Amino acid sequence: MPQQKLCVSVPIELRCYQKIKDMITETNLPEKENEFGIKIVKNILGAIDFVAYYSDTGDLLKRVYYKGTDAVKVRHYRNSYLYLEEDFSGKLMIKKRIYDTGGNILTQYQYKYNRNGEVTGIEKHTNKNKYYVEYGYDELKRVNARKIYINNALINEQKYRYDILDRLVDYQDSSQHVHVNLISQNNELLSYVVKDKLGNEIKIENYFKNSEYVNTDISMNGHNIRVKDISYADNVVLKKPYTTESDLELVVSELYTKPEMCQTKRSCKEDSVVSQINEEAKKPILPISVRKRLLFNPS
Repeated sequence: MPQQKLCVSVPIELRCYQKIKDMITETNLPEKENEFGIKIVKNILGAIDFVAYYSDTGDLLKRVYYKGTDAVKVRHYRNSYLYLEEDFSGKLMIKKRIYDTGGNILTQYQYKYNRNGEVTGIEKHTNKNKYYVEYGYDELKRVNARKIYINNALINEQKYRYDILDRLVDYQDSSQHVHVNLISQNNELLSYVVKDKLGNEIKIENYFKNSEYVNTDISMNGHNIRVKDISYADNVVLKKPYTTESDLELVVSELYTKPEMCQTKRSCKEDSVVSQINEEAKKPILPISVRKRLLFNPS
């Protein structure tokens, strides 16, 4: 008679009381013993130590280690080498390590949480430097503050505010204050104002046609210019902050990225003096003798 597969073993003394019904039997199983590439390893007490996962070619992909019913560690392998290790507490990841082929730690991440299970900090160790981002939340559990530390020194503090539609409309850090005036129904950034700590005010007006970016009008301290540069409509500081490693990487990379001072094809809207100077510069320079004659005899 085919033997039933159960998740627990039944003691021999109780087998006589077991009800028998053909459900999943050995005869219904595939011929290949390890069809899904999974191997369960138990300790000497019979509890599951870890579960190993293999590729179709038999290469080890990962091992998931258990303590009771909870997964406490996941090790990922590439070409039989350990390259990623994750530690968990309950369902929350508390640490992540990335290795080279020699087993040395290249990068390590650590996570901190509040009692609601929300990430309050992510720390990254790499190249003998420590980067740390600390997060704050508003009453609706949205990230409204971000502090950036490098080697324990506070580098920048950012604050965010949202509207009733959960759109970011206000940003402030140690250098600037950005206020969004208008967002389209398609969430296109149409108008915002940037004020720096020196009192400069930059007004940005972006124009779209059929959801395609067209150009931007920029006004700085009363002087206007028109440019075509989509970065004004896709401003990195007006991106919503998320409590992920990618967010940390974005924040750190932005600290080391200086804005480029470049000329752009543009049309001046107000500065007529500039055009006059350009026109004068195009005129040929006459010989000095001719210029003296014109000076004393203009007619």
